[in-house]
Amino acid sequence: MQFSNIFVTGGGGYVGAVLVPRLLKEGYRVTVLDLMIYGEYVLPTHPRLRVVKGDIRNPTLLEEIVPGHDALIHLACISNDPSFELNPDLGKSINMDAFRPLVEISRRSGVARFIYASSSSVYGIKHELIDLVRIRNVGRVRARILYKNGYKNRTALKKAPLEKLAEIDKIGMTIAKSIKSQVEKVR
Repeated sequence: MQFSNIFVTGGGGYVGAVLVPRLLKEGYRVTVLDLMIYGEYVLPTHPRLRVVKGDIRNPTLLEEIVPGHDALIHLACISNDPSFELNPDLGKSINMDAFRPLVEISRRSGVARFIYASSSSVYGIKHELIDLVRIRNVGRVRARILYKNGYKNRTALKKAPLEKLAEIDKIGMTIAKSIKSQVEKVR
């Protein structure tokens, strides 16, 4: 076994609840970090399983529990567009903002393999967002936020007052100017 200590974020979720028992069956020692929103008893009791009820957005907790693991499987996320759209700020904080600190802490902790697997919307994007995503500096998360705020296409962005655009999701004037300049360049 190349790796023996596996850390799984979101291990109590839809994919994790299936993956973690399989890892245990294969002989791995597993640590799960999850908010356990589906309940405390989603995962089996097992001598090689440690479950930590916590949040991936807590770097202090990550610094404490990631060291000592050979591999990390990152599953924690707000798992679909409709759920994300219920609270875009929460979705962004979990799906995007927490990612880099997790990677950096894993690297500093000597994690040899980082696997980013997700049941999230990594397989595509809503058709109505494609036009926005093609604009440099927009991306999927920002496209959802712009769309929700009434900027549904390039034409709407062209008409948007720069100051108003800069206030959306606190993107700032520099990014707003970049988006406005890129609108003209998208085919």
